[in-house]
Parts: sequence; C-alpha cells; structure tokens
Amino acid sequence: MSFRDKHGIIFDNDELSLNKPKAGETANDIYKRGGIYFLKDVIALYELPASIVNKIQSDFNGDSKKMWEQAGLRKMWNHWQIRVMVFHPYFKKNLAPPYLVIPHDIDGNKMLNLNGTYRLADVCAHIPFNPQQLRYQARVCKGDSKTELGIYKDGKDWVVDMKRFKPYIEVLWQK
Repeated sequence: MSFRDKHGIIFDNDELSLNKPKAGETANDIYKRGGIYFLKDVIALYELPASIVNKIQSDFNGDSKKMWEQAGLRKMWNHWQIRVMVFHPYFKKNLAPPYLVIPHDIDGNKMLNLNGTYRLADVCAHIPFNPQQLRYQARVCKGDSKTELGIYKDGKDWVVDMKRFKPYIEVLWQK
C-alpha cells in the first residue's frame, strides 16, 4: 500500500493548482512557483518542439503513471499537462540542449569574452553578422570549421565555441 493510499491523499501539494505562466516568466520562474501547467502554455518557455511528447512517451513505453511520476508529463483527457516540479529537473537532465544562454543585457564585446558553447542565432543577436553569413563561412571553410572558426553544426543546431570563435571574429573584423 502506497503512502497516498494509506493516508487518503489524492494530490501532492504541488498538484493542487493549475497555473498559467505570466507574461515575461521563464521556465525557472514557473519552476519556483510550482503547480501544474498545460504543456501548450509552457512549451515555448522550454524551447521544445511539440514532438517531444512522442520521445518521452517512447522513453517510458507508454506507461502514463511512470511518466507522470518520473517526467512530470501526462495526458488528461485531450490536454497534455506538466507537473513542473518533476518536469523541470527531468528536462534539465534529459532534454535541455547543452548550450549556455547569453545574458540579454550584455554587448558583443563582453559576449566574446564568455566561455562555453552557445547557439549561433543567440550569438548573432549581439554582433553585426547574421547566422546565414556565418553558417555559409562554416560550410565553405577549407578545414574543420569547428577548430578554425569555432562554428559548427551539432545535431540540428548551429553552435559557436566562444573560445575559438573570438579569435576568428577579431581577425575577420580587422581585415
């Protein structure tokens, strides 16, 4: 007999409210607030494609109880819901891309001094180049664009290794 059955508990404390994200909230903000959300309302905050549901379902072999307890995701009638206190850690561990986020209040010069790997589109928002220009340079690079330019395709995402990208941009801009 489970703890819930033994004590007559149906809902955990974080399952008692169905919330909507407020304007300007991030995934971390809703995690701090807790509760249950409709997936359609928060999927953009987590930057996930809608097809992620299929991946999670296959990971749990369609076991909806296990999926709710371990991934915080389930379908209730016709709507997918997330239990953010469970989904958020699951997302961070299993689904989040390994790229860092560039602070919005940083300029291009400070950004180039950061370490780590970032999405190319995010990097281009801070410098006078667009992603198409830099993707083209990576494609026509005679050597390995990852080591020479710091720009490469990782799965379906174009990313920038800032340690290698900064010297490339410095030389390019000084020409």
